[in-house]
Amino acid sequence: IRTGGQTNAKVLFGELAPVGGSNDGRVYPLSFLRTAFCISTKYKFDKKKCDRLQRDGVAHHPYQFTNGKLNKNDVTYRVLSRLTSFLDKAGKAKAISSKVPVYFTEFGIQSYPDKTFGVSPQRQYELRARVERETYYNPRIRGFSQYLLTDDTDTGGFQTGLIYATGKLKPSFNAFRLVLDAKPTGSGKRKKLSLWGLVRPA
Repeated sequence: IRTGGQTNAKVLFGELAPVGGSNDGRVYPLSFLRTAFCISTKYKFDKKKCDRLQRDGVAHHPYQFTNGKLNKNDVTYRVLSRLTSFLDKAGKAKAISSKVPVYFTEFGIQSYPDKTFGVSPQRQYELRARVERETYYNPRIRGFSQYLLTDDTDTGGFQTGLIYATGKLKPSFNAFRLVLDAKPTGSGKRKKLSLWGLVRPA
């Protein structure tokens, strides 16, 4: 990419799926990184097999498409620290640059009509807003992308859109323009509410 003339382009490594171990032989994201970076389970870098990887960031899809127990090598938005911790240790082992940033190149909350992993339309908005708030204050995350705009027509596909496949708007559509998250803080009689918002006028 860069030798082709795009000297300022960012080159990301990935893109990682959130979970592995399914029937289709999907690899766990941290297991994939460990093999790709030539790092042992004790974070020892094998210089004979690999050169140090120079990249601008790691691309990840931190969906929570599982209701079961996560494997220790899975990385969803609920356990994002697993990925940043891994990257820190890989950097310390000299396998990659230190403090490599993370880009969410795909993210969304599955809603009904998906009955397996979906939540209510209102809950979709609430969860999505909370995750965006947390990533906004996470210095390691440099990019946050919404996927999809409109749900797949196949209910076995992605129902993470802001619009139903029929064209009807979900609550998340207008909420995406003005993201608001209300988070309880404090304890006892001094309970408070912390309100965070993000305006997308375009």
